[in-house]
Amino acid sequence: MKARIKLGLDVRIFSQPMSGVGRYVVVLLESLRRRDIFDIVLFTDTPLRPEYNGIIEGLVLVCSLGKDRKKWRSDVLPRQLKEHGIQVYHATWDKGVPYGRPCAVVMTIYDLFCISTKNVYLSFLKKLKRWFDLRREVSACDKILTISEFTKAHIMRDLGVSSRRIEVTLLDCDRSKIDAVMHKTLDRPRYEALIGREGYFLSLIGRLNDKRKNVPFLLRSYARFVNRSASHICPKLLIIGKYQTEDASYQELMRIIKKEKIEGQVVFLGHVPDEELYWTLKHSKAMVFTSLFEGFGIPVVEAFYLGVPVIAGNACAMAEVAGDAAILVDPTDENALVEAMNKVAFSPDEAKKLIEQGSSRAKAFDWEKVVDKIVLTYEGTWAAMLKKA
Repeated sequence: MKARIKLGLDVRIFSQPMSGVGRYVVVLLESLRRRDIFDIVLFTDTPLRPEYNGIIEGLVLVCSLGKDRKKWRSDVLPRQLKEHGIQVYHATWDKGVPYGRPCAVVMTIYDLFCISTKNVYLSFLKKLKRWFDLRREVSACDKILTISEFTKAHIMRDLGVSSRRIEVTLLDCDRSKIDAVMHKTLDRPRYEALIGREGYFLSLIGRLNDKRKNVPFLLRSYARFVNRSASHICPKLLIIGKYQTEDASYQELMRIIKKEKIEGQVVFLGHVPDEELYWTLKHSKAMVFTSLFEGFGIPVVEAFYLGVPVIAGNACAMAEVAGDAAILVDPTDENALVEAMNKVAFSPDEAKKLIEQGSSRAKAFDWEKVVDKIVLTYEGTWAAMLKKA
């Protein structure tokens, strides 16, 4: 019988509302607990949200707060890992790698948008500082996990990491969660009154002020679609994503809508609960996802699983994820997106073909296979450390 490895897991993301990274860590932890092959200790430098209590119940949680937080990576975390006898530590979120390599260390990098030229949020100096920090983190790791070949290529190119140190583990949507919430009661009359009888395209944005999501391009392309389809009843455009009406980005989007004269056709739903999100996705004519930068693109897989046609950008990792099961367009070419919308909205055969291809493509993604590879990575890094000892 193999000796049980003592595994440290970075759960700082549980201090935030549920997100893509949060789901990654939740599904990973749940699968590891079911397998019961590691002794797991959780680490954080900030209080966790109550919504995660059921997920971490029964596990040891090491929480470092207060003055120690600034020195968490350099002093506190390495000391805590030694005190708890951790053999393998998995840093699952940014700035989580302990310095000094007190044990075998694995980190997950989801994307490198933080240092990308497409990142308009950070100044050059801040990007440079983050690049130096990432270089330090990857040099302190035994193995790096990432979620697409696209991101792997960027890690190799931008951070100088060799291919043999990187393991690609494609993600999956949370199918059990989708199945569970699809059976919940929903105020369907309210949604049907909001949507109307013409149907709708759906875009899942996250945050409307995230420039990666390319919302102005989506609105202008949709306006062209409406204008060119005057002889048809056009589907509306529903957008799910957080926004604040006083935000400059939201005001700019409203100006585009007014200028393009599509006020009655575009509906911002804001942030919605999972049951509303998946019900709305399930009943859409297509999911439109034309981001400029994504490390993976979970909404694409969610749409495939729910039997919804997908129109996606061909930039970044989305072409890799979608394969030939979506209509892929240049996310800067409005005419290409208009043509794709026309195909899905007014060609039942095209929509049916995309649904069939998407359902087949969804089978390529499997969370348990992802965790299988992560487990092998843990075991491999610990075995390699033992050989060096």
